[in-house]
Amino acid sequence: MNKHTPLLLFFLLFLPSFATAQNIDSLWVVESESPDFKLTPLGGDTLEVYAPKGLTLWRNQKFSDGTIIEYDACIIDENKPTDRLSDLNCFWMASDPLHPDNIFARRDFRQGIFVRCYTLQLYYMGFGGNYNSTTRFRRYDGNQEAVTNKDVRPPILKEYLDKEHLLKPNHWYHIRLGAVNGKITYHIDGEQLVDYNDPSPLLEGFFGFRTTLARARIANFKAYNINDELSTLSHQANVFSDNDIPLRWIGTAPDMTSPQTLGIPFLPGEMTDDTPLAFCADGQVMPTDSWTLARWADGSVKWKALAAVIPPNTRDIRITTTAPKSSVDIPQLEVFTGSKNCLVDSITKGGRTLAKNIRLLGSAEKNNDKVVLATEVENISLESNGSLRQVIKITGKHRKSSDGLQLPFVVRLYVFKGCDEIKFTHTFTFDGDAHDHICSLGIAMDVPLSGELYNRYAGFTGTEHWLESIQPLVGRRALKWNNNNAQRAQTTGSLLPNKHSFDAQGQELLNHWACWDGYRLSQLTYGTASIRKRADAHRPWIGTMESNADMNTAVLVDENNLTLFSLRDFRESFPSSIEINGTRSSLATISLWLWSPEAEPMDLRHYDNVNHGLDAAYEDVQEGMSTPYGICRTSEMSLVFASRDSLWKQVVKSYGTDVCNPRQLACTPEYLHAKRAFGVWSLPA
Repeated sequence: MNKHTPLLLFFLLFLPSFATAQNIDSLWVVESESPDFKLTPLGGDTLEVYAPKGLTLWRNQKFSDGTIIEYDACIIDENKPTDRLSDLNCFWMASDPLHPDNIFARRDFRQGIFVRCYTLQLYYMGFGGNYNSTTRFRRYDGNQEAVTNKDVRPPILKEYLDKEHLLKPNHWYHIRLGAVNGKITYHIDGEQLVDYNDPSPLLEGFFGFRTTLARARIANFKAYNINDELSTLSHQANVFSDNDIPLRWIGTAPDMTSPQTLGIPFLPGEMTDDTPLAFCADGQVMPTDSWTLARWADGSVKWKALAAVIPPNTRDIRITTTAPKSSVDIPQLEVFTGSKNCLVDSITKGGRTLAKNIRLLGSAEKNNDKVVLATEVENISLESNGSLRQVIKITGKHRKSSDGLQLPFVVRLYVFKGCDEIKFTHTFTFDGDAHDHICSLGIAMDVPLSGELYNRYAGFTGTEHWLESIQPLVGRRALKWNNNNAQRAQTTGSLLPNKHSFDAQGQELLNHWACWDGYRLSQLTYGTASIRKRADAHRPWIGTMESNADMNTAVLVDENNLTLFSLRDFRESFPSSIEINGTRSSLATISLWLWSPEAEPMDLRHYDNVNHGLDAAYEDVQEGMSTPYGICRTSEMSLVFASRDSLWKQVVKSYGTDVCNPRQLACTPEYLHAKRAFGVWSLPA
């Protein structure tokens, strides 16, 4: 099938049937309570229906599960004796349980009389019924007794009484009905009024256009089965049964190694537990973890999760049925936990400590009494332990006191074998009252540093980059090294020799040039962010620059290692800030502030202390309402370690660009559509 075939298919599928006096009887079957009804062709497939009493206009075609029906219709109101603004109704998936193969067998019994339709099984929508006072959805169960006994008639499953969901005279409505895998839907002018999951769905039946005591028009009727469409798209989209599953990057392909986890949907009976799955990146099968997320009723796999570490700049990525490649035995990051007041005691690689004392920070106030929020770790568990991917779950509380504010938290660490990036999520729940104000909330870690101060760098990266040496080699005199300008070498990120390698004049300059101990990126509004620095904790912050760029990552470099610590959506999470302190010492601290201590406290009280009234301001403040109790917030962070080499500055820029993108793999839209992963939807034309 070539790429133009689907367009031809849809053209044939949606081709309208033109209504003429000769073919009305072949397309439609009328059941009318009055013999004085009229069907008048108005050109194209448009029909005008005059119903002096109850009338059902049945489409002479049985539809099956997966059907979508669309048509345009209106109720005419031109102040004629035949006109009444009421009852733009419809039946769909209708059948007679006494004659399941022939809905018209009891046509003479029903005669268009509404209550006799209770003997059918169907879905019913009455739009603007009861003299345009109600819009109601029901499911009829075919109970014959319901004709005379009101007590056994089907209940109302959805009802609208407001003016916006009642009829407008002479307005052409576009109506879309669905019955797909038990999901019953009704859309009118693009708005979904019914979204009903039927536990015992009607799997086949007829469509009926219904009105009474009114003059109506119907046009542009079309029906198609989404299951037929999916079978065509399945072939086009290289679905699992015959080919690999194609993936795509949301955003651009990252320039750095990227740990990935994603879900893959399957149709019933398509995937079993013993079928191998693996990532294939640019033709190379990758080490892959996989596990089942959900199953169909027959026990087959409905959703499967896969995880792998994707090499940088990978463009062609697929899921293949080849067995995963074994992971290479190389030095890995090791995460040590167990302390009561720390999330992580240390992170090491090859016996070297890269970070330690990863902890939560916080403060709060109540009645102007400000206190530090202590961190109490209650439980640490290994939530997932695959051959490639491990998830560490840590639960506890940010605690003010035993009887004061408590913020329950859940932290997860995602560690991948063969990858020097650890992902974090932090979720907290507000478990206080509106008079408890959060003053700050963050996460911090200590990073060991070594080497000369002028070989250390600190800064921030994102869509733009700001980096500076802890001791910039700038002053009235130029520092020479082997007849080269040391300041130029420092600007490029080159590693300079130790202090004693310089001559006496050079050493004197190094003794007097300023060294900086702290750096701070502040995003207190969505607009401009500021970067400041200070010489030590007892000196003032000095402004260096302001920027409208999206910078969200702390950068810390010594003579051996590069550390990157980022907060996703940093700019959107304002007021937020990132601090790097202690850069002149052997142990620096990076703090990601989820709520910056520079900002006003998080005041969650209602904006006023009086009720302004529903009529005046549409607000109704009552005791126990408008409270922050139970509000949750999740933040995502990433921690990356790398060795310092000649290209370390390029790594910083690449990561800054990557972290501002989603960096997420997903199935292609065509594949998701073919697998009906998210209900009834359509691909763009």
